[in-house]
Order: sequence, then C-alpha cells, then structure tokens
Amino acid sequence: MLKAIIFDMDGVLLDSERLWPEIEFERYRKLIPDWTMDNHKLLTGLSLNDSHRMFTEKFGLDMSWEEYDGFYRKMARQVYLHRTSYYLGAEEMLNELKEQNIPLGLATSSPNYWLDLIYERFHLNDYFDVLLGADDVGGRGKPSPDIYEKAIEMMGFTPEECIAIEDSSNGILAAHRAGMYTIGFRNGHNATTDFSKAAMEIHGFTPENRTRIIELVKEGGMER
Repeated sequence: MLKAIIFDMDGVLLDSERLWPEIEFERYRKLIPDWTMDNHKLLTGLSLNDSHRMFTEKFGLDMSWEEYDGFYRKMARQVYLHRTSYYLGAEEMLNELKEQNIPLGLATSSPNYWLDLIYERFHLNDYFDVLLGADDVGGRGKPSPDIYEKAIEMMGFTPEECIAIEDSSNGILAAHRAGMYTIGFRNGHNATTDFSKAAMEIHGFTPENRTRIIELVKEGGMER
C-alpha cells in the first residue's frame, strides 16, 4: 500500500531549475574557461557539498568551501526570494493531497538555508510533515539514498509505502535505491533526462495527473 508522498523541491515543486543555469553558467565560465552547458547538466540533483567536490576533483576549481558556499548564497537569494514560483498546478497538487489527508514530505539535495529562504514565502508548513535538506544527512545529496531514507523514517513509514516525485536522474536513482515507488516529473526542461528507473512518468501537474497521483495512493499502487 502506498500511503505517503515525498517531493523533490527544485524542478518539481518550484520552477527554479531553468533559472539556475541562467545565473550559474556565466559565473562558472569565468572560473572554468572551457565550461560547457553539457558539463552544467552534471550539477542537477547534486548537493552543494557534492558539486564542490566534483568541481575540485574533476575541473580543478581553486575555491575553498567557504568561498563556494558564499558564492551560492548570493545566487540562492536571487533565485528563491525574487525569481522562482510554484510550477503550474503544484500548489493545487499540495492542497488536494492535504485535503485527502495524505502525509507529505520534502527532501532536497539543496542546503538547509535554501529551504529557509522559501519556507515562509511558499507556506511550506501548511503542507509538509517533514522537510529535509542535504545538511540533515551530513551534506550527502542525491543519488545517495540517505535523505529519502531519513525522511521515510521520520514520517514513520516503510520505503514500499512511499512515493518520490523527481525530475533528475540523480533524484530518481536516490529514490530507487531507497526502495520507493518513483514518479519521474517532466517539467519542460528535462526531456532527455533518463527516467528508466522510475515506475511512471507525468508531464506536469495537470488536473489529470493530480488525479492519477491521488488515486495511486488511494488504490494502493495499481499503476505499479
């Protein structure tokens, strides 16, 4: 039986994934001259700790963790306080799930201070029983399953009772490794993302897809 849903944040609930490359790309080009958009795709779903490690080891980035963290704090404020919004249908999805008394969690590879930026702006306390960022699992982001495993434990369920909704291959892999039923979320910016490990796909939170998700829980996972 499927009983609870755990959402990813960027690219699923918030229309922020398209904003990050706009802000990040030119800044990275100044740090790494041969930086390309194909390289940029490697960042999707990674925690800040993991991306700093990747840049240091793979691209020779000469920037301390403190500098890197400060670099992202400035960009995060621009994205979350001024530019991003709920995806079309996402707020309706959350309201409909709460009306059905379906427990909800949020698990993101983003650092906790990004969650702090959006907490009040998007009224997250109205919807979620558990909100976790990468800092809650020692900075280990997806594709590590740690953040999903902790969210499941805190919500009092088993992995088999939980749905994850993800837009990245790293997120899909993390949920799959945690043993969850996984939904791949096509958001208009990830058409080529590998969803082969997802149990199903949806294209946006249309009224039809919102109904499918609710029925998936109420009918015990009939689309498995």
